[in-house]
Amino acid sequence: MKGVSTCFNEEITKIYFSVSEVAKKIDVPQWTIRYWHEAFGLEIRRKHTGQRHRLFTIEDIEKLSLIKILREERKFTIEGAKQELKQKGLL
Repeated sequence: MKGVSTCFNEEITKIYFSVSEVAKKIDVPQWTIRYWHEAFGLEIRRKHTGQRHRLFTIEDIEKLSLIKILREERKFTIEGAKQELKQKGLL
């Protein structure tokens, strides 16, 4: 998934991103990120500060970006996108 993370160079020192930051970066609503997290069974880190917030790494954002391409541009179903990600070793 080379090339995707280069658009995040301005924040290369940042390790974790919130749902709202990820949604803004890949231009989808926050609920879509949450839905894909559940539908694709993505392993997302949780911040333990009294509340359990989803935190995403650059690698997570790259996966979500690929899911967006598969779903929105290539018109894959959820199951088809899952199979594609599994074939690429990303799930």
